[in-house]
Amino acid sequence: MLQHGAKLLVAHRRLFEDDKSRYFVGKVEGFENALVQLTGHTWVQDQFNGKMVKKEEVCTKIMSPVNPGLIFYVLPNSLALDELVFEFTEDNRLLVHDPKKIFRMDLTEMCHAK
Repeated sequence: MLQHGAKLLVAHRRLFEDDKSRYFVGKVEGFENALVQLTGHTWVQDQFNGKMVKKEEVCTKIMSPVNPGLIFYVLPNSLALDELVFEFTEDNRLLVHDPKKIFRMDLTEMCHAK
């Protein structure tokens, strides 16, 4: 199912109400059994201004798709991962998109009317 070079977004499940959002965006470098090797960037929610911030250093992580604490999303192969933007909208939805907004994904955890 996974292919070398596939682009993935991995969401870390928030376990507590005060946990901040954390994501990893990367390319599949290898996979074996229930492990995936991804190279890319971590995105974290800044605790002071609430915005999503990309960590500058590229890192390689070994993750397991069967880990219940992680949610894996397959991204389009045409997507330039270095150009992704994470942003909160006025109604507090978390969106990830490319600069031209051709690709757009809503990562909002809970939806409710105010």
